[in-house]
Amino acid sequence: MNYWISVLSVFISCLSAKAISAQELNWIFKEEDDKFKSWEAEFSNSKIKAFKVETIINAPINAIAELLSDLEKMPDWYDRVSEIKIFDQINNDEAHYYIEIDLPWPVKNRFALAHCKMKQDENSVEIDIDASPLSYDFKTNNVKMEMIWARWRLTKMNEGQTRILHYGHMDPSGKVPAWIVNKSANASPKKTIKTMAKLLE
Repeated sequence: MNYWISVLSVFISCLSAKAISAQELNWIFKEEDDKFKSWEAEFSNSKIKAFKVETIINAPINAIAELLSDLEKMPDWYDRVSEIKIFDQINNDEAHYYIEIDLPWPVKNRFALAHCKMKQDENSVEIDIDASPLSYDFKTNNVKMEMIWARWRLTKMNEGQTRILHYGHMDPSGKVPAWIVNKSANASPKKTIKTMAKLLE
């Protein structure tokens, strides 16, 4: 059962019932381990809890921003993401894309149509991810995730160090028990950030 808890928690990093700000949620501190601080929060009209993780990595903020903005290379570092297809590149800071999550049998893969927008200056970066209102013509047997919400907040600490705050909420759709997802809500975001750090440090 722990295996299924692990693989299903991948959804946490990008899915939501509605787009809200982190300040609107009543965050409860969960734990501090392996240089990460973790929180969780009840989410309106949902049995799935929101997640929030924070850490500092040894990488300059501009390098992290460049990695996050290169959507087509997301499968290299984003936990369980197997495919990205950009179907509307608005500019260097905004795009609509198809994202597929690879899960082991018998759980069907999931996909979503997402809208990503970035704002940045020399000391901070904000990345907002929500469900795309656009349509995309493709064929798939995977289960669609309708609700998407995730946020990245990067803050320059000093030369070569960056604080990362990542939070969001999910509903993977289909018959996935809420307790399985909530059991390991922060596992996938932590794994994703650890892989990012290895690529950048």
